[in-house]
Amino acid sequence: MSDKFEFNNAEYIDSVDKIKLSDMQKDILKSKMKIANSALNETDKSEKRLNTYYNIWTRAVAAALVLTIVGGIIYFLGNLGQKENSFIITASAAEIEIGESEIKIASGEMGSGFNMNVFSDEGVEPYLNKMGKRDLFTDFKFTDFHISGKNIESVTFETNKNFTYFNIYTDNCNNEFTDMQTLSHSQYSTSEFEEYYDGFFGYVCDKFTFINRDNSDDISLDNKLAFMIESDWNDEEIAEWMDVVCDCFDRQTAYKAELYSKTGGVGGGYISEEQEKIHEKAEQYMSKIAEKTIDGAEIDITVKFTDGTEQTKTLLLGYDDSGDESFLTAKTV
Repeated sequence: MSDKFEFNNAEYIDSVDKIKLSDMQKDILKSKMKIANSALNETDKSEKRLNTYYNIWTRAVAAALVLTIVGGIIYFLGNLGQKENSFIITASAAEIEIGESEIKIASGEMGSGFNMNVFSDEGVEPYLNKMGKRDLFTDFKFTDFHISGKNIESVTFETNKNFTYFNIYTDNCNNEFTDMQTLSHSQYSTSEFEEYYDGFFGYVCDKFTFINRDNSDDISLDNKLAFMIESDWNDEEIAEWMDVVCDCFDRQTAYKAELYSKTGGVGGGYISEEQEKIHEKAEQYMSKIAEKTIDGAEIDITVKFTDGTEQTKTLLLGYDDSGDESFLTAKTV
């Protein structure tokens, strides 16, 4: 008797007709459909078109399962092989994969930077670090960032590198955030941020837990937190770049003061070509600082399920300044 596998077409068709998907498989199917649907034009998103995509993905899942049943072949499609308690991280309408190209997870305005300042009746002075230097802070707001899965109780985020941490927008949530640990990756304390950070609101920490109070299968963290980076004057290259940035800031401040004096305090008006070049130079060096600071940084994301089990995924971070905006990117490792 030959052990060569022979495909039985009638048995295959019969099996496809009878196969049923579990709730987990249906959820995976829906996530795949979202990715497929995002590629469609708005005018193409008709009910008929969506049904077509659903049928395509249903047959694909069924085909994979049938080959396993009929042929005894190990066949892996997407996340069908993962254990019941698992989660998916998506951003920019795409799933973050192991070894895949980096996906944008957070955005920051190109050239934006924030400082610590001391406010008094005499005016505003920069708040200096222990080295007598001004520090630069850049934040990347998490956008279109989701954690999906069944029976999620909580999600814990932790960053692993000095001068990188989180800013929790506590005003934009309903007490979902808890266990925000003492800030240790910054040279500043949380209380210093609250008092001196210009335009800051929320809470800074290296690690926090998000409680899934709504028992949602799709947790969206849009506009609820940011990833922050801080200048490291102990790094010789960054120190040199910061000198350039600070010089640019001083020249811009002097220009604004002169402009206000000429306009009687109104300000505005024509921006000279020289000032445009100063601004572009500051952006260039701020990007270099951000890229080096983020290099090698990781975020551990640990999901705790309602049965007490946990699963952790690690995001390797990257930096993208190829467009008008700068982005924090990530892929799993």
